[in-house]
Amino acid sequence: MSPAQVLLRAQRAAGKTLTQIAAEIGYSRTAVSLYQGGKYDRDAARLEAAIVRAYDRRVCPHLGESVEPELCVRKALAPKPFGGSARLTWWMRCQGCAHRPEES
Repeated sequence: MSPAQVLLRAQRAAGKTLTQIAAEIGYSRTAVSLYQGGKYDRDAARLEAAIVRAYDRRVCPHLGESVEPELCVRKALAPKPFGGSARLTWWMRCQGCAHRPEES
């Protein structure tokens, strides 16, 4: 099962309708329904990317709020900052975070 399918199922289990999900990701209800049923006949990569963009969140220990994975990548994999204790503190917190992405 792809990460997008897991996220979609979690949204459905949380009580969201296909119409709500479709509106949140910018696709039609029909496209989401077909994807959920495994019958989406187009390349699903764009739809899956929209699902992941909309629903893949994690709680940042530094901020104490839900953030997108792209923020984790930007902060954790950036070079060590200098010239500001707030930026350095955030970067250091990212280095030991369970959500820290792998360097490619």
